[in-house]
Amino acid sequence: MRPVTTAATGLLFGAMLLGTSMAWAHGTETHEDPGVAVEPDTASFENPLPLDVRGEFELIDHNGHPVSNRSYSGKYMLVFFGYTSCRNMCPISLDRIGKALGFLGDSVHDLAPLIITVDPQRDTPEVMRTELPKYHPSMIGLTGNAGQLETVYTNFNQSPERAGEDWNNDPIVSHSSYIYLLNGQGELATLFPPILNPQSMADIIRKYMHQVS
Repeated sequence: MRPVTTAATGLLFGAMLLGTSMAWAHGTETHEDPGVAVEPDTASFENPLPLDVRGEFELIDHNGHPVSNRSYSGKYMLVFFGYTSCRNMCPISLDRIGKALGFLGDSVHDLAPLIITVDPQRDTPEVMRTELPKYHPSMIGLTGNAGQLETVYTNFNQSPERAGEDWNNDPIVSHSSYIYLLNGQGELATLFPPILNPQSMADIIRKYMHQVS
């Protein structure tokens, strides 16, 4: 795994203090933006992340094409687990990801922003193809059959589960709202908490993509 900058490492562990389970149920999420500003530095540590994340998957993209982690070989991957009909944290996280992608400018072409559904019954490829470009045109929605999704959830330490219903009687799916950054070899580089502002996220992504060796 590539080294992680001091700023990103501090961000990770500070974010982990927000919840011991690394999972926010949508019924208890808060949406305030604390305006976190982080300037990555050049110091690094060897393998500080306490997570065994395996960036391997075989899924279906929002155009209905089979894809795997090998489809994005050589690119950094920004991975978020969520669902398009979520009315709480997901749209906030997707909006921040979309704005961060905008801040990256031309560098966005070297990044694969992957949105993996935790609600495959409602998140069909057609739905994701319609909804995700509202946040940024480069977002790629991914789904799959039960076995494929279970594998990717396990590989990313995700445990999505139904947590009740919203005011419209639609299912609420509880899941982690963290955002994963993987390097070109599919190895975990760092995590972003959903409260990180878009400019800071873009600055850290750019740091990894162009300066961390």
